[in-house]
Amino acid sequence: MSWKAGQMEASWSLRLHREGGADLRESFYMLIRGVTPLVESTLRVTHPGRGTLTCPIVRTSDPVDPEQAPDSIRMPWLDIDFDVTSYQGCWHGETISHRGVSTISNTGDLDSWPAVEWSGAGASVTAPGIGEVALPDTGGRTAVLETDPAFASRVTVDGVDAPDLWRGMRGRLFPAPVDAHSTAKWTFDGCVGRLTSRHSHMWRW
Repeated sequence: MSWKAGQMEASWSLRLHREGGADLRESFYMLIRGVTPLVESTLRVTHPGRGTLTCPIVRTSDPVDPEQAPDSIRMPWLDIDFDVTSYQGCWHGETISHRGVSTISNTGDLDSWPAVEWSGAGASVTAPGIGEVALPDTGGRTAVLETDPAFASRVTVDGVDAPDLWRGMRGRLFPAPVDAHSTAKWTFDGCVGRLTSRHSHMWRW
């Protein structure tokens, strides 16, 4: 079985500074254009000893109205507040690639499934709970299979659904994830498996 996390919501209180010759007005509008209500942006947190976590977010308060005009020349900083939401409900760690017989390590505190990338014919993946699964001939295209059963063996090419390749999976589902804080044996023959750890909270990382 897969799982679905609830969305995460947060309120941001930010102070933009006029430092190093940066234009305060332009910094404000870059932020507003970068974090929008319609297109997901990526919030990135980096720890020197642990790596990077990312979280897709959208702005859920619109418009953002600062107390002072960002065009004011005399202002050394600008305080703004707005709300953001992550519909995926978790943080994503770094993606690790695997080939051949692999021991996959999940460093997150949530279960994860690898995504499988391949091109052409003759590729297969062997996983716990299902055994060896032959991957359909892509006809020269590079395809990506989501093994998380929540996606029902979705196959995409260049980010677009490929129904012919999905039908070639014949309804095969991968029931066993790489459990949180554990390892699992998978085999990627003629393909590449990529696992992204998932974390429920950035402070428990």
